[in-house]
Order: sequence, then C-alpha cells, then structure tokens
Amino acid sequence: MSRDRILQIVVVILAITQVISAFTIGGTINSASTGVETGVEVIADQYPNQFVPEDYVFAIWGPIYAGLLAFAYYQARPSRAADPALRAVRVPMAVAFFGNTIWIPFSIADDQIATGIIIAVMLAALATAYAQLQRLPVALTRREWWWIVAPISLFFGWITIATVANFTLTLIYVGWDGLGIAAATWSSILLVVATVIVSAMTIYGRGNIIYGSVAIWAFVGIALRYADPVQTVATLMTLVVLAVIVLSNVQQYLANRNRDRSLPAERAAA
Repeated sequence: MSRDRILQIVVVILAITQVISAFTIGGTINSASTGVETGVEVIADQYPNQFVPEDYVFAIWGPIYAGLLAFAYYQARPSRAADPALRAVRVPMAVAFFGNTIWIPFSIADDQIATGIIIAVMLAALATAYAQLQRLPVALTRREWWWIVAPISLFFGWITIATVANFTLTLIYVGWDGLGIAAATWSSILLVVATVIVSAMTIYGRGNIIYGSVAIWAFVGIALRYADPVQTVATLMTLVVLAVIVLSNVQQYLANRNRDRSLPAERAAA
C-alpha cells in the first residue's frame, strides 16, 4: 500500500474519530443521557472573561464537522491519492484532526494548560494547510475549492478565534491577574489582535470569504453578550473584517479581469 493511500485512510479515520469524540466526550450525548450540561462551552463559562461569545456561536461546529467529513470523503477516492493539492494538506489536516480529538477530553477535564498546547499545534497545522493551498502552482477548480479549501478555511477560521479564547482561559487558569487591567479592556485588546490576524489571513487567502466570515460570526456573538466597551469594539472589529473581505475580493476580481484582458494581447503578440 502506497504512502498516499495510507494517508487517505488515516485522514478518514481521524475525521470520523473527532466527530465521535465531540458527540460523546464533548457533552452532546452525555448531556442528553444524564441531564447534566457538560459541553465545552459550559467549561469556558466557568472562567470570568469577556471574550467567550454567546453559546449559540458554538453551533458552528455542526457545519465545521460536516465540511470536514465531506473533505475526508473527497480526498479518500483512490483516483485522488496523488492529487497535488490533497497531497499538500493531508498530513497537516491529520494532525489537526488528531489534535481536535484529544483537545475535547482535556477541555472537559478542565486542563486548560494541555488544551492551550494542543490548540496551538492545531492552529499551526491548519495554517500550514492553508498556506500550502495558496502556494499551489495551478489554480484549483471551483469544485475543488468547495471540497478542499472551503472546509479547511472554515475550520482554520474557527480555530484562529478559538486559540485566542483558549489562550485567555489558560491565563486565567494559571492565576494570571491581567496586570490589574480590567477584563473589558483585555477583551478589547484581544479583539483587535484577532482582527489583525484574521485580516492578514483573509488577504493572504485572496479574500477568503469563509475564513473571514467565521470571525464575523464570533465577533457578533461577543458583541451580543457583553456591554460596552466590549460591545462597541466587537462591533467595530466586525465591520473591519467585513471591509477587508469586500476590498480583498474587489482587488482579486480586478486582478483577474486585468489578467484575462491581457491574455488575448499576449497570444496575438506570440
């Protein structure tokens, strides 16, 4: 069995395993059977901070898992074993899937140091996959974009925001007092930091709408949960990310149009 085929199988197994972990260890099934809320968002609520969004925001895991399962299925076809784009992302995606699988039990066990380390590794793996897709010498088709780039972008977008949130919980967990700075101020600072990261990755991804939209989803959830100044900052950062998405896509559209116009002239000259 070739290395590519082995990696295809590993990706499928880990994609399924993380979903099973989420619906069992993560609290969905446990809560239904015991009547006790044990979800990850419940654990997060135990730490006083103003960066964790409204609980409904965590529903994004549904589309994330659906997209990742679709990606796992798409890349598993024997005919796609040597596909350059899939070859480039299989290893980092397998690392991210494994990290997500073990992050959940550590979070439920309230080991915020372990979760901080694991989610940092996940972020690095997803950033690697995201970067690999940008470096491909040949543009992906629209179909490939939806099967490969879209689910990876959705997952990467959420883990980007979740890493900032997890970092906050880890600091509180170890007893950090915030240097005497108010929680609302720290939340505002983290929102700005997250916005800078998301904006940079959105631009790098050629106006990646899905990646940027995840931040908007999270920031709106933060704005709805907290009072000013966090509410105002979250609203402003939402508008900033929205503007970055729009402007990046306009720039990409203009670049593509200029390239298409130059092709006939180049062919005529040849």
